[in-house]
Amino acid sequence: MNDDKGLYIAGMKSQSFVDEPGKTVAMIYLQGCNFDCGFCHNSVLIPMFSRDSKKTTVKQLLEHLEDNFLIDGLVFTGGEPLLQPNIIHFVKAAREKYPFVAIDTNGTNPALLAEVSPFLSRIAMDIKTSLLNYPRVAGKNVNITHVRKSIEFLCARSRDVGRVEFRMTYAPPANSIDDIMAIADLLEQSGFSGNYKSHFVIQQFMPSDGVREANRKAYETVVVDKLRIIARNVKGYNIPVAIRCQEQGYFVVNGD
Repeated sequence: MNDDKGLYIAGMKSQSFVDEPGKTVAMIYLQGCNFDCGFCHNSVLIPMFSRDSKKTTVKQLLEHLEDNFLIDGLVFTGGEPLLQPNIIHFVKAAREKYPFVAIDTNGTNPALLAEVSPFLSRIAMDIKTSLLNYPRVAGKNVNITHVRKSIEFLCARSRDVGRVEFRMTYAPPANSIDDIMAIADLLEQSGFSGNYKSHFVIQQFMPSDGVREANRKAYETVVVDKLRIIARNVKGYNIPVAIRCQEQGYFVVNGD
């Protein structure tokens, strides 16, 4: 089972009822991210190493979850899970035990993304802004070609294989309505499909404890009524749209 193949895990949430609509999942938080977004809601996970993160084997993870009978599966999140190549062993082992296994990614490793894709029930890619503005928003140099490849790969997956979420946290002034529309246009041109309940999810920025304290007042929390207007404009690109916000949770937006 490749028990020697460890992951640096920063923490776990044994049961989450809100992170995956309609399912109860365990959230596995991996340490390290190659972005440094100012509005990141898990900023403590950005450094590649932390005193709180522990190298965990497949066996240790599954044993830890063994008595957790209420969960439908696992979500690997971060941080950026695909910075750790051993993720493939964990995904395969988890899929042998659970009907639902998912991953959240920023799309900077399209090769590993393609390798893990067949074993995943759902893949969510966080899109930070329009491709042109990525270096400014991500806080690092970004290989835009890799990001675009991941978008194109996941659009193809949405048509023929399984569920995909493209997520964009709307956090003005870091990104704008124009950035959202640019991504909507890119998704339409790339053939993004609503098959398998796939959606482009516009997320509300919240100044939570996970955001660096100095940044919590730097970004706007946009009210849900405005998010609805934006989402309906996105529907003009013929792609499926949903909203995730504090007031109403997760919901699909119709074109009316």
